[in-house]
Amino acid sequence: MTITRSFWCCWGRRPSILASRPFRETDFVKNEKNGRPSIFLDGPGVEGFLQDMETPATSLSHCLVEMFGKYHDHVVQVNAATGEVLKYKDVLSEALALAAGLRSLGVTPGKLIGLLAGPNDPKVNTILVASLILGAVLYPIDPIHKSSDAKLTTLLDKDPRIVFCAEEHVSTVATLKSTKTSIVSTDRKGKPEDNHPVEGGFFFQNILKEEEGIVDLTDLGPGDVLVVLQGERSSENIVLTNEILLKNSSRKKQFKSDLSQSLIMDYGDWATASWIIRRLVLFRCGGGTLTSFPPYEPETSLALVQKHRVTWMALKSSQIRQLYDCQAIVGYDLSSLKMVSAPSTGSALHSAIGSKYDSLQERLPATRIIITGRTIADVVPV
Repeated sequence: MTITRSFWCCWGRRPSILASRPFRETDFVKNEKNGRPSIFLDGPGVEGFLQDMETPATSLSHCLVEMFGKYHDHVVQVNAATGEVLKYKDVLSEALALAAGLRSLGVTPGKLIGLLAGPNDPKVNTILVASLILGAVLYPIDPIHKSSDAKLTTLLDKDPRIVFCAEEHVSTVATLKSTKTSIVSTDRKGKPEDNHPVEGGFFFQNILKEEEGIVDLTDLGPGDVLVVLQGERSSENIVLTNEILLKNSSRKKQFKSDLSQSLIMDYGDWATASWIIRRLVLFRCGGGTLTSFPPYEPETSLALVQKHRVTWMALKSSQIRQLYDCQAIVGYDLSSLKMVSAPSTGSALHSAIGSKYDSLQERLPATRIIITGRTIADVVPV
């Protein structure tokens, strides 16, 4: 009962926290972290925007190729450190060439592709789109994650056809993989005639088959699996099918214009479906832009928001708590920032942070600060 009262206290004063129905005490999970009790929301979350929506009778790859072609001159990614920009047409062209190259290496619908890279690696967009074009199953792992070694072992036990990774990880993958798996180095360059020094290894640019122009898009059924993620709190996999990705990356028309103008800093990771859904939403809603950036540090991130006129920050619970405590926030021009979102894990809805939430809202009066439930629907708050 105490949990329910504290939440309704938050709800009454914070109309920007969204839900499709009142939360019940059973929606909250109690646990203990670092010797301190905490709660987090594990209920249906903000699923209102999914109501009355129909899943398109098509494959996700068809949707993306259409949108990438339509918004070909829009910028899809900005490198916050170098200022380098990548346009939708660049990603689509390289993804089609990569898909042709992967097909020649034996990647067919349903084949497993490993990706050892952080979500903001410059090659992720291309690899994701190429995998969807082929109807392959993408299995991404962040190499800086604390469980990355165990996750990599689990992946390689499944004999993926291809594993993409930076050159610094090639030797590790090579010692664990079977002869059925090939490695593609994403950042080491070689001449077209060069072979990678590691047996079964390839240079990324050397497998591109640009002369083929386009490959046939794979027609997928609703239940065809396209992405597999290893969960944060358990050994169970998060399986994302064509139907799930289509439905959860769709938005009602009245919200599309806002998202098409978004420049997002997304600090999510592969451990949940949130990050990949947000990326697909931006792709499908009219050419939104992602920002690649250094690891999270409140003042550094705020400086990048000011410099690049970022409109949306998607944070982890621990990161939004750091933002609550950042006194330097008043020194930055954050007028472009329209939304800050974070999941409710880590006690983000606990009554103890109520005053911090109010303080942050006062410092960012033009920004919607949204704390959501832990569901696949919470990734793009309405």
